[in-house]
Amino acid sequence: MITAFTKPETKKYILLTSVIALLFWCYAKFFNIYQFVITGIVFELAWLPIVILTLVLPVFTLMQLYYNKFKFDVYISIALLIQIVMLYLLITK
Repeated sequence: MITAFTKPETKKYILLTSVIALLFWCYAKFFNIYQFVITGIVFELAWLPIVILTLVLPVFTLMQLYYNKFKFDVYISIALLIQIVMLYLLITK
């Protein structure tokens, strides 16, 4: 598991999943997801994995920072910023 956090492509996967989770929550917050049947079905099928991602991604990001000895990295910095925005959107009304 430690070697997974030292691979360079792990940072890109964390950033990609952060963007996907943020887009999901933005769409759910700002649009009527039940206006069309297909979007409601997709939302109902995807909400549990996205909730798990929302809770696990900050942990993975912090582990990535720790294993890279807190060196500045653009991918991890952007992913952390996206996760902070995502959590702020979920907490606020």
